[in-house]
Amino acid sequence: MKNIKLILLLTAIISLKLTVFTQPISTDSVKCFTYEQARQIIKDLKKGQICDSISELRGLQIVNFNKIIQNKDQEISIKDSQILDKKTELDKANLKLKVSKNLSKFGIPTALLGGFFVGFLLK
Repeated sequence: MKNIKLILLLTAIISLKLTVFTQPISTDSVKCFTYEQARQIIKDLKKGQICDSISELRGLQIVNFNKIIQNKDQEISIKDSQILDKKTELDKANLKLKVSKNLSKFGIPTALLGGFFVGFLLK
């Protein structure tokens, strides 16, 4: 019986020495948490790791989107220069069409009148 009391006493002393409450506590370096709080902290830390990887992937996506935007901007500037070239070609074609329209509008009657006039002069 004496051995059992001694074993219980030693077990109690050892368990008290192993607990946080009997160790010297400095409020700056040691914090005590319950089991539930520790579980919640671990769960939050795991979420933080997942969030860190998600934020890292988001950062890579942002870099890739910026590269895509740069490429699209280059394509837009190339297309704008092509549009400008096509507009100048169209303006030239419109000018030629206007000149030919004016020639057919005024040139044919003038040529006919000139032909009659020269014909009368030659007779």
